[in-house]
Amino acid sequence: RSCESCEEGYVLAGDTCEANKCECDNGDAATGAKCTKSGASICAKCDEGYTLNGDICKANKCECDNGDAATGATCTNNGASICAICDVGYTLTGDICKVNICKCDKGEPVSGSECLRDGMFKCTMCNFGYKLKDGECEDIKLVDMVTTTSQPIMRAEGSDVKVRTMR
Repeated sequence: RSCESCEEGYVLAGDTCEANKCECDNGDAATGAKCTKSGASICAKCDEGYTLNGDICKANKCECDNGDAATGATCTNNGASICAICDVGYTLTGDICKVNICKCDKGEPVSGSECLRDGMFKCTMCNFGYKLKDGECEDIKLVDMVTTTSQPIMRAEGSDVKVRTMR
């Protein structure tokens, strides 16, 4: 049977009607009535990691605090909070970047960009009786004890700090 004209979404090819065929990067092209003009760039469905934006498939774009957001297939839901890599001082935990927290047995641990690896030992300040050396707290060694007037004074090695004992 031959056609003189075709329904919407079809084009006359010789004497038969064929469904319009569109093109689509990163997805499935529209066909038939959904493809308004054969050869046009109109998508019906997008591949994983892409979202339909009008007639075209655009790469998903995620958001990320303290790092670089995932894009494309690694961003499974457009606009979601999914990180690909983290800034210095942060560790990727699941899909988010969490601040690194160091450990310090005898003082206050560093955090953030000062803590290069989550859980590493590095101190920012030491408890009384300890001194900070290369990010660690070490004992202050007493080298002598001098008595002046009636109160003893202790002098610590490598320290200008004097500690008085109270009576």
